[in-house]
Amino acid sequence: MSYLPVVDAIKKILYAAEVDASIVEEGQAMLLNQEKPAVDVEEYKTQKRKSIINVDVVASDTLSILMLM
Repeated sequence: MSYLPVVDAIKKILYAAEVDASIVEEGQAMLLNQEKPAVDVEEYKTQKRKSIINVDVVASDTLSILMLM
């Protein structure tokens, strides 16, 4: 996680707060200019959708087995 740009920006703000206000502003600008990658969002949505489908399949299989008994 330490490789993320947001971590560098936060470190810059935390360690420079007492030294130089311009460094704090630079760190804040780094945070504001960050964009979330669309791939991660799409991947999360896809994974979430798959797990919901899997739950539905398991539930329907369970009901089918119970009806056969």
